[in-house]
Amino acid sequence: MSEMFEIAYAAASNRICFFTGTGFSKSITGNEAPSWQGLLDDLCDLHPQGDAIKESLFPDGKIGVLSLEEAAQVISIELASIEKSIHEEVAKIISTVELAADNKHVSDYFTERDFQVITTNYDKLAEKLAGEDRCQSITSGLPIPKSSSRVKVFHVHGSVDSPAKHRGQVLN
Repeated sequence: MSEMFEIAYAAASNRICFFTGTGFSKSITGNEAPSWQGLLDDLCDLHPQGDAIKESLFPDGKIGVLSLEEAAQVISIELASIEKSIHEEVAKIISTVELAADNKHVSDYFTERDFQVITTNYDKLAEKLAGEDRCQSITSGLPIPKSSSRVKVFHVHGSVDSPAKHRGQVLN
């Protein structure tokens, strides 16, 4: 069976599950959602020594010796030293991101179909596309809704609704 047939069958039988990340958010916000490195840059700006941290992690705006996961750990430690939570600060930044006006095809699909989304994103953009009245948003640290819905969105790393529950996790 071809992959395209399997995808079509899953969509037609309401059994499709999308896995989304930063690329999805960037696409549906007209590239306004930050990239991961862009988000880490913004987090560095919250620290009094932010420019020095940024220069050591991302020399000349490039990816440095550390991976982005490792850079996030360093930034988390630096923010904790000034009593800021990386997860709460990410939620503040991400909560300002809005949908672009030209999402008709995606919005039509999200409002006409039943499906699931697994996302690494903190944003609630998938919920906005689907319509919050027909969507369950599931995040660690929050109760799982008892009622069923046509669209279920699973935030595997937390969301703007529950960033503090993930203090022990690395931002990724």
